[in-house]
Amino acid sequence: MLKNRKSIWINRAELNTEEMGRIATEHSLSYPFAAILAKRGITSEQTNGFLFGDVMFDPALLPDMEKGCQYLRLAAEKGEKVAIVNDYDVDGVTSGTIMKELLQFLGAEVYVFAPDRDIDGYGISIRLIDEAISHGCRTIVTTDNGISAAEQIAYAKQNGCVVVVTDHHEVPYTEKDGRKEYVYPPADAIINQKRPDSIYPFRDICGAMVAYKVAQFIFNQIRPKQGQMLLDRWSELAGIGTVCDVMPLVSENRSIVKKTIEKLRNGSSYIGLRQLLKVQNISPEKTSSYTIGYTIGPCINACSRMYGNVDLAMNLLSEKDFLKAEKIAQKLKATNDERKEMSTECENLAIKMCEENDQKIYLLYLPAQSPHIMGIVAGRIKELTGHPCICLTDTKDGILKGSGRSVEGYNMFAEMNKHKEYYTSLGGHESAVGISLKKENLDTVSFLLNRDMDGVSEELFDRKELIDLYIPMRNIIPQFVKNIDFMEPYGEGNPKIKLVTEESVITKLSRIGNGQYLRISLEEAGSGAEAAYFGNADQFDQQMSEAFGEDALKMAYRGAGNLPVDFIYTPTFNTWQGKTTIQYTINDYQCRRKHE
Repeated sequence: MLKNRKSIWINRAELNTEEMGRIATEHSLSYPFAAILAKRGITSEQTNGFLFGDVMFDPALLPDMEKGCQYLRLAAEKGEKVAIVNDYDVDGVTSGTIMKELLQFLGAEVYVFAPDRDIDGYGISIRLIDEAISHGCRTIVTTDNGISAAEQIAYAKQNGCVVVVTDHHEVPYTEKDGRKEYVYPPADAIINQKRPDSIYPFRDICGAMVAYKVAQFIFNQIRPKQGQMLLDRWSELAGIGTVCDVMPLVSENRSIVKKTIEKLRNGSSYIGLRQLLKVQNISPEKTSSYTIGYTIGPCINACSRMYGNVDLAMNLLSEKDFLKAEKIAQKLKATNDERKEMSTECENLAIKMCEENDQKIYLLYLPAQSPHIMGIVAGRIKELTGHPCICLTDTKDGILKGSGRSVEGYNMFAEMNKHKEYYTSLGGHESAVGISLKKENLDTVSFLLNRDMDGVSEELFDRKELIDLYIPMRNIIPQFVKNIDFMEPYGEGNPKIKLVTEESVITKLSRIGNGQYLRISLEEAGSGAEAAYFGNADQFDQQMSEAFGEDALKMAYRGAGNLPVDFIYTPTFNTWQGKTTIQYTINDYQCRRKHE
């Protein structure tokens, strides 16, 4: 079995009581909630803007924005054929759809050429360029890719094309004498906030947001009557791309995702998205960032993972007939269900390999698997073990292809870039990479990456839980729970609030959810509380038994328990049969010894 990943609870920050007081009194917020904001570095002056503000930076600050938009407008105004080359993930689908609808509105005849995972690999390819040219396109715009496609874009330029790159990924570079020398594709314009010469104030936007910014810039110039309506429509896709590409939900990302959630709750502008929620039995009014990341996103991603292309997902967003959209949504859901089964089988194989081979960074060769699920499996291993993981499998041309997922504190792209002579391709960023290499180089790369991690502290691999506040459940009041809702949307950069009680004793345990989960009755200084744990109930029992003994565990199941346990928990409202109570959801636990 894999060894349990150690969990370390860390106080997020020391509390500035003066700032807490200001936040509470100046904004009529509960003191516990004000303490959380203060510990997250939010001042009283920033509170209203963070909780309720609408941040949106000037698109003109993006490099090459004016030049790139001139090319696009010129082609569209002439009614020319324009090719869009997007990517095959959610960010690629959403950015490609925004750009397609924008250029069609401006008057261009638009063709979308998305890469096939099996034929083209990531991003723009020679084949796609040839296809675009064969359709009469002489202007090509990329979305969510292009920054690392110097060779392909040079080919397009040699064949007389105008190329506008819109991308958000890191600019490739080589190192010489300790300095980075950036390698740009020879495009006519490169709109990318991560260019080192960019003055855009926020680096962490996705490809769909870059496409949205292009639309904003053009509409700021021409100011069409339908401009705001269209921008509102496209904001949905920009927000979905932001969540699914795991961008930090702060600054303008937080603003755009809040708009997206509001629109999805009130009925999406895209009939296909409405039907995708419907076939998964999700009430629109309950949509959250979790819905986007774990129900909408996986279905859109599934078609390229299973079929190699994104045709079905693009069709979902363009379909205007409810019945046809529902059929597409049903097919996407079925495809994702099939992908889940395939992923589970592959994950089990990867887990077994990790059990047999303890490393600091796992490079797992998984033969005869789909290369399209390697990122999912790598992410799962990363979560289970706390170690960076790269999963690779065979392709038809004999090259190993896969994806990597990293942990906080390990810049996977930078570390792998040190040995790029061993790869046939490498792309990505700090927390995720896509990679291809020859099979004979696998062991060498594994050795080098693990050697480079010699001396790395074991704490890098621990699960670090940042605690917002240490507060007993008995001190939770309704105003505080209401205030917590203001923190939505949750996601990267804005995690769910985590509270800790250090005074609880388990008095009763009972199984719920077909025996998978637990209802936990607690006592704190004479006050009772009910909590639910949706983690692994068997593993919970095992740890209780190891800490307190089998007899003590049995007594807890009989309602006569006395198990001192600390909990990380989150309070929410729960309404049942017209009665609303505060419900406590357990996120993590640590056993206290009785003598403590």
